[in-house]
Amino acid sequence: MTHFGEQIIEDVAAKLDASPDDVRAANFYQDGQTTPYNEPVSPCYIQDLWDSMKKSADYDKRLADIVKFNSVSLLSLLPVY
Repeated sequence: MTHFGEQIIEDVAAKLDASPDDVRAANFYQDGQTTPYNEPVSPCYIQDLWDSMKKSADYDKRLADIVKFNSVSLLSLLPVY
């Protein structure tokens, strides 16, 4: 199920010309919402956790480095038949 959900996020991001991370964040639960199982979401810290983890991992810089590397790298993987 996770792969299916992530593929939807990737597709939506491409259609909106947005980053998948922005699509994920836009769909976080908000304090006071309820889950599909009618469970209240309160308190809700997901946005704070997301921001903290991205900052502590230096995520934006690392992502930019990866994008830059991939733009000049000619690495590919091909199966042998």
